[in-house]
Amino acid sequence: MKISKKIFITLRDRIINLEYPPETQLSEEVLCKEFQISRTPLREALHELADMNLVQSIPRYGTIIKPIEVNEIRNAYEMKVHLEQLAGSLAAKRAKKKHLNELRNILDDYERAFDQGEEGAEYDVNFHEIIYEATHNNVLEQTLKKLTSQCLRFCRLIIPEHLETNRSISELNGIYRAIKTKDRELSAVLCKQHAQYYFDRIREAAI
Repeated sequence: MKISKKIFITLRDRIINLEYPPETQLSEEVLCKEFQISRTPLREALHELADMNLVQSIPRYGTIIKPIEVNEIRNAYEMKVHLEQLAGSLAAKRAKKKHLNELRNILDDYERAFDQGEEGAEYDVNFHEIIYEATHNNVLEQTLKKLTSQCLRFCRLIIPEHLETNRSISELNGIYRAIKTKDRELSAVLCKQHAQYYFDRIREAAI
């Protein structure tokens, strides 16, 4: 994996998990020292974060974490709900054995983390990214990754993770079984319901 990609993933996760609050300025000098890299791979990573709509560049000031815009989140989630449905259907049709194995391993790790009282939000994210990959549709995959990154920051802000983990694991197990049995209709419905639930929660809380 390219060094710029590794930096992108690290910074993306920090932004999504609110380790970098909205409007935080990112110092290229500090980040280069932290990761022991030159400015070139860092700027490649920052450019990719901008494409994901997570950071923005301000002339003569630098790069900041993009503020959370409620209307933008609502619009993103409206799209995400329906695209998750499509992803569920395509994954049930096109998923390979390696995708099923990866989904099962993620669920096992998620359940283990939950039983041990550990945070496990990344397992939910990883599970969905395998589904997106299993669609074998690059446009759909990249679009959903972008939408998910935008929406997750807001979910982290208003929905306590410990209240949702048990429900999430149960729903993901249902999606996994539907994909494994190639039940396209059920997989589509469950993926849409899973996304819709969180959309309804954030809409009730703040939209």
